Amino acid sequence: MQVVGESHYQDALKALAARLGTEGIFTARLVPEPNNPHDTKAVAVVIDEQNGGKVGYLARQIAQTYQQRLLNHKSTVTCPARLTGTGFSAVGVVLDFEAVRDALGLPRVSVDQSDMDYEATAEYHRLNGA
Repeated sequence: MQVVGESHYQDALKALAARLGTEGIFTARLVPEPNNPHDTKAVAVVIDEQNGGKVGYLARQIAQTYQQRLLNHKSTVTCPARLTGTGFSAVGVVLDFEAVRDALGLPRVSVDQSDMDYEATAEYHRLNGA
């Protein structure tokens, strides 16, 4: 799942890209923001490490579905994530959202029930200039 709003967090994303190297895989934490002045249903995507910075948000329609579930969940919800576009001027983030669905006890939605193909996703975004 693509993260939105990354353009506002390019400094943090580029620093993360420099630290992670070519693989660009990290753990993201989903943080509900019910007091966000722009969107009371917002869910931030944060680098899951001590003092990890915000790198974007879940798309509005996704956040509306998941924010209350995340608020009600007893523990922090994390998922694998990968940086995209690190060789270009803008860096983006793609989440393996199946881990979120699993953590919240929701059914998987992928047809083959397999893990996310990060390489194919990154190549897709590279080819489409995302």
